[in-house]
Amino acid sequence: MKPVEFLGEALEQLRAFPRSARREAGFQLDKVQRGREPDDWKPLKTIGAGVREIRVREGREDVAARHRTSTTALQRIDEEEAMSKKRFESIWDAIEDTAEDAAAMRARANLMLELQEHLRKRKLTQTEAARLLKVAQPRVSDLMRGRIDLFSTDMLIDMLGRMGARVTVSVEFKRAA
Repeated sequence: MKPVEFLGEALEQLRAFPRSARREAGFQLDKVQRGREPDDWKPLKTIGAGVREIRVREGREDVAARHRTSTTALQRIDEEEAMSKKRFESIWDAIEDTAEDAAAMRARANLMLELQEHLRKRKLTQTEAARLLKVAQPRVSDLMRGRIDLFSTDMLIDMLGRMGARVTVSVEFKRAA
């Protein structure tokens, strides 16, 4: 996975989002870290090449998280060179309050990505997916829009099981410095 880097006040601004919006933006940025496209975004060419705005919803309000996909774009904008930079291996390490919460969100994001990907490959309608997963259609909509805060790890594992997946857990320890 690509590391995530925040310039200036960007991390503090993201952390100031309401929790559900912060986690939804985190899920979309997790996708970007994995080399995938976020669900809802637009290019911001006026700011610089490779800059995109990821849009998430909090209630009825749009909330935006901006990110860059191009490191060369970072080097081209002189005023940003003076800004502080904060780098993280995982978006979850950046936006969650504790290491425990970050680990739980990484696991939940992995499960949700697998479920989304499998549903897309099967080309099911949301109604068909809801029937298969034994949930209401709006839950499938929330799932496909990356509303990660609405799903527990247990629920995602149950849904994957209903799709015929065998879920296993893998644990890695970071090396002590």
